[in-house]
Amino acid sequence: MTLKHNKKSITTTIIASLVIGLIMLSSITVLPTINAQVTKDHNYYLQQYIVLHDQLEQTINQTSDMEKQMSDLKALNSPINDVKINQLQQQIDENKSKRQSMINELDHIQDESRALFQVDPATKKKLDDAQAVLAQMYLNRTSATYVGNNPVQEIMANYEYKNLWVSFDPDKTIHSTTGDESHTILVNMKKVSGNIPLSVDYTKIVPVYCTTRTQQCNPLIAGTDVQASGKTFDCSEGYQANDNTGATGFIMAGHCAYKGNTVSQPGPSYPGTRTVGTVTLLCNDVEVTCDFAFVKATASMSTWIFKDGNSFYVMYDKTPQSGQYPGDIVIKSGLHSNIQTGTVTSYDPTTHLTKAQIYTIGGDSGAPIFKDIDGTNEHMYGVTVSASSDSNYGYYYTPDYVKTKLGLQN
Repeated sequence: MTLKHNKKSITTTIIASLVIGLIMLSSITVLPTINAQVTKDHNYYLQQYIVLHDQLEQTINQTSDMEKQMSDLKALNSPINDVKINQLQQQIDENKSKRQSMINELDHIQDESRALFQVDPATKKKLDDAQAVLAQMYLNRTSATYVGNNPVQEIMANYEYKNLWVSFDPDKTIHSTTGDESHTILVNMKKVSGNIPLSVDYTKIVPVYCTTRTQQCNPLIAGTDVQASGKTFDCSEGYQANDNTGATGFIMAGHCAYKGNTVSQPGPSYPGTRTVGTVTLLCNDVEVTCDFAFVKATASMSTWIFKDGNSFYVMYDKTPQSGQYPGDIVIKSGLHSNIQTGTVTSYDPTTHLTKAQIYTIGGDSGAPIFKDIDGTNEHMYGVTVSASSDSNYGYYYTPDYVKTKLGLQN
């Protein structure tokens, strides 16, 4: 399995204090350093994780091949094979020990990545408070302090860099023919954030969808092609869930369907298409505080997640938002981007969206995002709903939030 890493986003960072109403917007974000020799941001640990995870996958596949060889030799029931069987058993035992060592090292890398995002309580409160105030002003349309229609797409506290990440819609700012108001907005934001740096991004955040195709899956597998009857584009099937009656189905992105739609897997333009369920629950509002649906399945379900066509990940459990941390290294199985690995960077308590620096493109809406346990079993982290226009990062909702909003059993 090849794990691709997302390209590093270059963002404009405000580093100067407010001086006579001007803010400098031309500097590049400088990553924190742990020592003078090596710059260790989350990308540093992500690359270590990818290399080791690939080795773990190779070891798992090698062990599986050797176990099959040993089983075939035992079936022959010939004494001349005993030496080879013993050799294979020794290699299998060594591989299992090596596999556990790799898992332990992956956990260590995970801990190092998480450590980058650790902040003292006073700093965390300062960042969170500033984020909350600005979110009420620029994102919450029902807030008493809402400034009115504006081009701000997202505001998040970034614990790794100890700044506030602000995203502007480029079509309404730097690419607008009627003027760019982001500079004025940033001046006003600095009055709230004070000495907290603002990291500014001008890449459009949009739902991800496209018209790609794939094969029919029996049973249904997360990360594969689905299309609702009321839509003209395909999306990714999400993880398995149960509604409040106990009926089994799966989660998909809300903008990929309408309530009452039948859902096909794969899409109707592809040979082998068939109806696999109906959208019975939907949460998809214009304030972008939810974007997911429950499809009551009429086809056989599984807890599998598409990996490479020959093997699958398995959802071990669902991890709530409280059990997810900035710095967590996660995997996404998307319709068009396939297997991607990235890092959880921040969570917005206003919109309930979690941001991950992970390559995300059209067709990934609904794709499961999860954390690897041992190369096969996975902690489910959420369902992908949107991405930046340059594909550098994506957003997802966590399973506990989806469960609460849709009233699911699990």
